[in-house]
This record gives sequence, structure tokens and C-alpha cells, in this order.
Amino acid sequence: FTGVSLAPAIRELRPAGHAIAQRAAEEHLRAFGGTVADVDLVARVRREIALRVGVEHALPDEREVARALGVTERTVRRHLDAAGTRFRALVDAVLLATAAHYLRDSSLAVGDIAVRLGYGESASFVRAFRRWTGETPHRFRTRR
Repeated sequence: FTGVSLAPAIRELRPAGHAIAQRAAEEHLRAFGGTVADVDLVARVRREIALRVGVEHALPDEREVARALGVTERTVRRHLDAAGTRFRALVDAVLLATAAHYLRDSSLAVGDIAVRLGYGESASFVRAFRRWTGETPHRFRTRR
């Protein structure tokens, strides 16, 4: 489980602007996985990234994620290094999976998807998507 598929679903179920429901959804995503989350910091980092992208529509940074998990940035980097990955690679993986979900399973405009992923401009999202997949979001959507 990466948390990516739950974030859009929880966000859609939550009444817009309802702070209590939003906090409950966030806590559910943070807690999902139970004892596995205590052992595997990389999975916890991935879930926190998915939470921030899926619920908060924000591009997370390493400092915010470390703080939310109650560890230092250095601890996050050490665990990611040991797993052979980097924070940016996890962010890109979550963004790509979420973008692909929206492109396949919704009729949202590319600009709206960019906003939901935390991008300030759709052009930035299009460039990132092309870097990840070698094609534009429009081409990806029409091929699916």
C-alpha cells in the first residue's frame, strides 16, 4: 500500500471545508498501516507525501514531512539512502501515480489536475509529467 489511491477517495468523501472531517481523514491516512509504519520509515514518508498531495494539494518538502513524522531530516535522509532512494524520487512517484489516476479516471482539465497536485502553474505540471513519462498529460489521457 502506498496511500496514493486512498488520498483522492478520502478527499472526495470529505465535505468541502469541514475541518473535523479533514482532520479525521488526515489522521486515518497517517495511522494506516499500524505497526508497519513504526518499522518502515520509508513507507511512512511515502504515506505522508501522499497525504499532503492528496488531501492538502501541496507539494511537500522534506522538512515538513520529517516534522510530521516526529523525526529529523537527517533521519529521513539516512533511511532513504539505505533504501536506495531520495525524497524527490518518492515525491515524483506519488505525483505520477496521482496524476495518472486523475488522467485515467476523471474528466478534470489538466490545469485542475495541476492544482490538485500542488503546482502553481499547469505548465510546470506538464513539464514534470513529460519528464516522468516521456509524453504530455493530454497524450497520456488519449492513449488510455
